Amino acid sequence: MRIENYASTNTEEGEEGFKVSYSLNLKYYDLNPPAGSTSLELEVDRDFSGRTLGDEEANGKSFSYNFKVTNTRSNDGLLMVVMVFKVPSCLEINFNQLSLLKQSLKFDYYEVLNSNTEIVFYWRQMMPGEVKEVKIDLL
Repeated sequence: MRIENYASTNTEEGEEGFKVSYSLNLKYYDLNPPAGSTSLELEVDRDFSGRTLGDEEANGKSFSYNFKVTNTRSNDGLLMVVMVFKVPSCLEINFNQLSLLKQSLKFDYYEVLNSNTEIVFYWRQMMPGEVKEVKIDLL
């Protein structure tokens, strides 16, 4: 909610008033949102294949992480779907690959947050039964 207005001072005879512009921005976040449906309308399958993390032989090698997001609704599509992928602390993100995946429409948008420890994937919509598959490589 945004409120903008002008405030003016009371003027006495012979004195000029002045106007001060101000704006107020409010954001409301509820820490206890109302209970909604408990049924999950998405199914996420994941596969972290490759080497064992922390293995001496794994230094400098890439790890593949595959995930598949499925809209389990049979009649309705879903609007904005957001998935947060937390990158293990010993791995690095391949930013070039993320750009290529976005160009190939594997997802609509992505963000890298928290000192490159989280990748947030966005899909604008998912049709009923639609499946989105992404394979990312981490170093």
